[in-house]
Amino acid sequence: MLEKLCRICPNTASWERPTGNKEESGGFAGANGFGIEEWLTRKEWLLSGYNGLLESWRYAHITALWTKNNAYVGQDMRIYLFTYDKGAWLVGYINQAHLIDEDEAAWATEQFRRNGWLDAMRQDVKAIRGNVDILSDKAVQASPLGDVSMRFKPDSLHFLPEPQRLAMKNWRYTVAYGWDTDYLTELSSDILLAQRDSSAQELARFSEAIRVRRAICAKECSPRQAPIQNRLAVQLASVYGPKGYQVLCEDNRVDISIRKDNYASFLEIKPADSAREAIRLALGQLLEYAHYPKADRADNLVVVSDAAPGADDRRYIQTLRQRYGIPLRYVYWPEGAEKISSGELAKCVRV
Repeated sequence: MLEKLCRICPNTASWERPTGNKEESGGFAGANGFGIEEWLTRKEWLLSGYNGLLESWRYAHITALWTKNNAYVGQDMRIYLFTYDKGAWLVGYINQAHLIDEDEAAWATEQFRRNGWLDAMRQDVKAIRGNVDILSDKAVQASPLGDVSMRFKPDSLHFLPEPQRLAMKNWRYTVAYGWDTDYLTELSSDILLAQRDSSAQELARFSEAIRVRRAICAKECSPRQAPIQNRLAVQLASVYGPKGYQVLCEDNRVDISIRKDNYASFLEIKPADSAREAIRLALGQLLEYAHYPKADRADNLVVVSDAAPGADDRRYIQTLRQRYGIPLRYVYWPEGAEKISSGELAKCVRV
């Protein structure tokens, strides 16, 4: 899961409504007198039902995560929040947010309008003499991602008891900075709760007995897969964790994902009787996880299997890479192995 540090504008009402005094903020807030994130803690504004999503979600917006090329759409992210007042101050975090696409944003803004929340936002802006026109029905419909760009569970949002000074000079609204604990002058217990290290204890948590897998539908999961997944995740975390990579299992249904800054590698584990079968089983899933819908979530796609590839299999992968531009690699995990070579392991990360 990506971790980003994003600036939000100052607020004296716990981010339930705009509070004015944005003249020195610059950017959107300075120009309009308020920031869209100033309703961040309105936990009663919950929506459900988009494309079958039954759980209740809080839909919101943070400027830095809305990019021209929609770089973060479809990704899950831990977001650290800071404001600027004679220095940068960490004020809270969203433990897990999902960055939505334009179709979902359009649906969410329409629900805001129907529920009267959009009108309530306009009234709040009017009360502080801000620019209400930017929240007109026409303006919101024309650019829904500019008002709603993510969703998260209400209990995922946390504010710190006391802001913490950040040792950083950059503070732009439009930049999502890579998270680094070195930003903090002191590390509080609240922040420690938000961290998720790829420890061996966390990664090695998959039963190696035959079971019904937790997924979109019930599906038997081969006991040949779990040992590979457990051991490979631990080896990756051990080698690449110290280099700043995150190794996550079952992140958005991907067997193993490896992330650093804006880079991501997706690994699909397919025990099979042949490498050809493993590629056939894994390729569709990898392409869907990486690109459906309207997104580019991964830079490297990896099939992992206990079936040894032959010359034809290697030529086939090379053809897919050259002719169709698919960044596909094949990693062979010998049956019963505890680890693989450094060269084979590097395929999981190398672009």
